[in-house]
Amino acid sequence: MNGNRQQLIFSFGGNEPTTKSCFAKSIALLSIRFGNPTHISSIYKTDAWGFKTEAPAFLNQVLVFESDEDANSILAFTQQIEKSLGRKNKSSDQNYSNRPIDIDILTYGTTILKTKKLTIPHPLMHKRNFILEPLAEIFPNFIHPTLKKTLKELLLSNPDELSVKVYNK
Repeated sequence: MNGNRQQLIFSFGGNEPTTKSCFAKSIALLSIRFGNPTHISSIYKTDAWGFKTEAPAFLNQVLVFESDEDANSILAFTQQIEKSLGRKNKSSDQNYSNRPIDIDILTYGTTILKTKKLTIPHPLMHKRNFILEPLAEIFPNFIHPTLKKTLKELLLSNPDELSVKVYNK
């Protein structure tokens, strides 16, 4: 911890029957470590993105916390949460699979990072409506840290045609 707290933006996703309860449990666990979230989007529902075969629809949510921890320790913690909530395999080489929960770090303050295990900002966030729509709900004036584009610009230039709707169950 370096005492310099920064905005830490996560996205949650999942498409199994336990997903909504996994979101609630993840928020509780993250709050123990980082304090209460400063922003929480609604839960959204969208068709599965990037799957090679048909898959159940996904629920997605974006949350913001404040932290001064090292990004790699945050990643390790989120992966521990995923595993404890039943996540079996991480997606690799764009081979996506059903999951109860996926926690991605979207941005972390002004951090720009690219390692084998972690890239910040998330390398696909600007191509996914299921991230951009909830982010627009809680941060309409967000500007992508490396692309220097507003959410409106990102949504207008995004090739993703999947509809994203607020989930009311």
